[in-house]
Amino acid sequence: MEGNPLSIILVKSDSKGDRLLFRYPYATESRHGETTHKKRKSVYALTTSDDLEPPHQMSNISHNQLTGFSDEVLSNLFAVKSDLCENKFELKVNDVRFVGHPTLVNAGSVLINIQFALRATASHSIVKCYYDLSKRLGIALRHEERRCGYVAQETKAMVTAHDEAQISPYSQILTRSALARDLRTVYEDLCAGGQVHLRVNNWIEVSFCLPHKLHPELDPDLLCIQALRPYHGLLLLFEESEILSGLSTDASPALTKILKVHSPVKSFQVLAADADIVLDHVYKIARHLVYWAKAKVIFPLCESNVYVVSPTAPLAVHSLTEAFSEKFQGTNLLTVLSDFSLPMSLGHRVSPLDNPQHNTQFIYMIVWMLQHSLLLQLHTYVHLMPSSAKMGDDDELLGDDERVVHTSEEIAMFSRLQRHFNGRHHFEEIMYLENVRRSQLLQLIDKFRNELIMRQTEDPMIANFFCSKKMQLTA
Repeated sequence: MEGNPLSIILVKSDSKGDRLLFRYPYATESRHGETTHKKRKSVYALTTSDDLEPPHQMSNISHNQLTGFSDEVLSNLFAVKSDLCENKFELKVNDVRFVGHPTLVNAGSVLINIQFALRATASHSIVKCYYDLSKRLGIALRHEERRCGYVAQETKAMVTAHDEAQISPYSQILTRSALARDLRTVYEDLCAGGQVHLRVNNWIEVSFCLPHKLHPELDPDLLCIQALRPYHGLLLLFEESEILSGLSTDASPALTKILKVHSPVKSFQVLAADADIVLDHVYKIARHLVYWAKAKVIFPLCESNVYVVSPTAPLAVHSLTEAFSEKFQGTNLLTVLSDFSLPMSLGHRVSPLDNPQHNTQFIYMIVWMLQHSLLLQLHTYVHLMPSSAKMGDDDELLGDDERVVHTSEEIAMFSRLQRHFNGRHHFEEIMYLENVRRSQLLQLIDKFRNELIMRQTEDPMIANFFCSKKMQLTA
């Protein structure tokens, strides 16, 4: 994957000189930077068509790891002068981009530089994330050095291993240095899941998330608070207790409040009132949970919600059907999903005459399928299409012999709402903006049905928060 690091590198510079202390992975490194080149042909040789091809760029990537750089070369590259400290350091060499944040850890005399090697094609947002992680690690190490001399202790253990080693010191360094093991954990966690939860020296917590890994189909820049609306809601992807247990000790109390009063049937507006938190703060918490892949933004569950099977649903994943059958005994995932092969509202599927326990279980099934991106909610959008633009004055209305008579109140409401009948506002947004009930809106639309066209599709604002693919149905 483009976002996975090729290597993590630690370099130090002090009065004793510059040195590469640790790099991981280290099995495929080139100790002397050997490279292969084609032999140059004789100047008297005839030119062929092959000779006219541009030379191939040398690659420093092998099996998704950094190669071709000796320790000495990396040390010279990253043991920068103090003037470059506390700033973004970025260097491109062939098909590799190095990103880091050189940090002075004590009184300007010791510099450490944690560099991440990435593919040169990595996007700007990925590079920005790795720079941020290097900066966080550097700040944590500086704190621990000033608190208890942690960096001096760890670098001494690494230097000693280098001096004693006959070939490669890195295996020995891993057994002697907690910092080296932490850096290995950072690399492995980034490659495995894109999240890092680390306590440097068992003291300073460093948490990091690479959203490109957690949301492979999503542009993280789209996760903007401005896209959220008070009528949106939050769907947790994990149990509340599991999320709470993973929070740091200094987590925001507001986040804990939101998790305790959360329900998939509550809107952000209701959550803010129940938790006694301002709405803007609820938005920030929601974005934080989505960013860390702990929740999704949804429209709160209600009988009028219309769902259909998502076009990107991973139906071929056998483990998914097994997990569903295990959680809901006696049910089959594909059988339940078949009810939503065409758009259907919850009100049509949940009957008040059914066993309440059966209805409750079905709602839990809907929540589970939404958590696993199996269902897509459709919203109704309205387009104004005046009949006078489609037919002459003497024509009958869409072939209907009976003309619809409108009251003055209906005409006044239609005039007030018609600015929303442009295909960009769905029912829920119109209801919120104009403070009208669904029954009022449906009645008005039915009275003016000859002037309007309805269309069903997903809410693009919600789609930006968990899926970049769009689906559109016309009704």
